[in-house]
Amino acid sequence: LDEIGKLAGSGDGNSASSSPIAAITQILCDHPGGLSGLAQAFDQQGLGHLISSWIGTDQNLPVSGDQITQVLGNTQIGQIAQKFGITPEMASSAVAQYLPQIIDHITPNGQAPEGVLLSQCESILSSLLNSQKSTPQ
Repeated sequence: LDEIGKLAGSGDGNSASSSPIAAITQILCDHPGGLSGLAQAFDQQGLGHLISSWIGTDQNLPVSGDQITQVLGNTQIGQIAQKFGITPEMASSAVAQYLPQIIDHITPNGQAPEGVLLSQCESILSSLLNSQKSTPQ
């Protein structure tokens, strides 16, 4: 659990660039096609219902670390794990925890934006980091 806490950024006040939320937001921003491309990747793995729940206005369905690895691939999960000095399993679990919240946050009206631009990513990141700081851990 200490490693998950480390990834969740509870503690030393890391800069935004080394924040796990930043890393996970970057997945969304860098994914070919942005949010719609990521939704397509979930669909291709038979998991479209999960991301649809995060985009929609109903309750977010949970996703497992294994499902995240299935969609994103071992390489991307490995990069996150290496960046934070944790195992790939811990990294995929953290992405599984935060990605639904991030997607839910950028789709408050239940609709995916046409494209997530870099400026939007920075705004999303800032908003999420501020809300994380104000949430007791």
